[in-house]
Amino acid sequence: MNRQLTISAFLLIVLSLLFAGAIACGGDDDDEGGPAFPQSDDNAKDDNGGDDSDGDGGSSGGAGTIEVTIGSQTYEFITEPPMLFEPNGNTYGSCFVVFGTLKASGYTADGSVVASIQITEPGVTGSWITVSDGDRFLDGDGDATFLWDANKATRDADDPRYSEVADEREVSGSAASGKATFINAVAETPEQVPGSYRVSCPE
Repeated sequence: MNRQLTISAFLLIVLSLLFAGAIACGGDDDDEGGPAFPQSDDNAKDDNGGDDSDGDGGSSGGAGTIEVTIGSQTYEFITEPPMLFEPNGNTYGSCFVVFGTLKASGYTADGSVVASIQITEPGVTGSWITVSDGDRFLDGDGDATFLWDANKATRDADDPRYSEVADEREVSGSAASGKATFINAVAETPEQVPGSYRVSCPE
């Protein structure tokens, strides 16, 4: 009788140990079988916006703000996420500073207007602003109905086709603002139109 009790107790202990081990092993299997790290929003952003998002070797650095006023019309541009416009193959949507030069591009919320901007520090040449019809880039049909350009050209200031980003501008870190003179480069008789701009890139 005592022997039977001893065997029964021994079997009970063995079964208990086996059961506990099975539970422990089962838990490990569940952990290994599930996703280790579900994709976060940050990872999704990294996947969508790689190093080539701005197309010119710089980093977009996040969202910036671009506002350009030409005459009585003010345009506000989105700089993120980058958007590829066809058929010209340009990607708009970046905002960063490299070697003291602010470079930005963007598009309106409906994609109908695009902008490219480069602003150098005061006293340094090479500043320009272009605001153009983005619809033709999206659809690939017809010519641009407007192409506003501010770029100090090799023309006299009294020439109707002369345009410029004024030398009197404020550049502070990743922000710039100032005045400009625009012309519609695709107009039959271009006229100078006064304007201004404000650009702010992420720090």
